[in-house]
Amino acid sequence: MLNSGVPIYHYSYARNPALMKKKSNYFMRFWVDDKWLKANTNDLDYDYNEVDKLEKFLGQHPDVMNAFIERQDWVFTYDPSKSNMSFKDAILNKIAALTAVRLFEYRNYKLKSLSKST
Repeated sequence: MLNSGVPIYHYSYARNPALMKKKSNYFMRFWVDDKWLKANTNDLDYDYNEVDKLEKFLGQHPDVMNAFIERQDWVFTYDPSKSNMSFKDAILNKIAALTAVRLFEYRNYKLKSLSKST
């Protein structure tokens, strides 16, 4: 795989908590049946505090996303102290932040840089 140097943004989780709950329950159906889903989920909106790690985006959004962002009809709240990240993953994330190397991460590809030939 060639490294183009173009950043990739994931907006699939940037949605109203009620819609995110519907999405989460829909995808859970790939692994569990409806009986399990009814017994183990609730009608509350999706809680972003249950995600192991989120960071506030301080960059500039791509122009194509501006209309989507302007239509946001909910207030995003996240408390990093409520993270459900395991101690092991917290250590590995800290190492990755310091070294830009993700230890023990499986990748089914090799990233190659684009280089100009002379």
